[in-house]
Amino acid sequence: MNLTQTSLKNPAALAVAVAIVLFFGLYSIGQLPVQLFPDIEQPRMTIRTDWRAAAPKEIESEILEPQEDVLLGLPGLVSLETNANRGGSWVNLTFDLETDMQQTLIEVISRMNRLPPLPRDADPPFIMMGEGGGANQALSWFFVQLMPGTPGPIEDYRQEVEDLIKPRLESIPGVAGIDINAGGPDQLQIVFDPYRAAELGIDIPTVAAIAGQANDVSG
Repeated sequence: MNLTQTSLKNPAALAVAVAIVLFFGLYSIGQLPVQLFPDIEQPRMTIRTDWRAAAPKEIESEILEPQEDVLLGLPGLVSLETNANRGGSWVNLTFDLETDMQQTLIEVISRMNRLPPLPRDADPPFIMMGEGGGANQALSWFFVQLMPGTPGPIEDYRQEVEDLIKPRLESIPGVAGIDINAGGPDQLQIVFDPYRAAELGIDIPTVAAIAGQANDVSG
């Protein structure tokens, strides 16, 4: 009640006080940081390891279990979730909100270097900040289209995109990685002349079975 009476008796002082509050309020709004993707969730890190056509059981024993052994006990680690799929694995790490993720990234890389040698045809682990596998983790999408009159289909130009466009984008400071989502992977086709194969005594089903069981990806 006293505050109300004082305000009514001193309208000029009240106006000045309101102006000061508005001034500092507008000033504070201008100083607030703006983020494209604000950190409103617990910090996460994802490790992806590809091993061509390997069964989930092989992925678990040869890839995931060694990685779990070296990653357990990370500072600030809240949970560790793994997923073994055919041809690859995912390791999702969740940390406390107060965790220094830059320092944690260095620690994770250091621990991954302690792993025993991977299978010969497995790709090196790929470490990503955030939870992998989601479209929200991509900062930008670029679409490649054929100009009118250019022979297609677009899938035929995948190799050119990987050789010419991908390296230039990866060289931009701050770019962590580039994923190309178009067409299927390269394939090796073995074409037989059935008549010539018969003359040489080549059993085509046997050759197909041997090729399907090959363990050397370079072969």
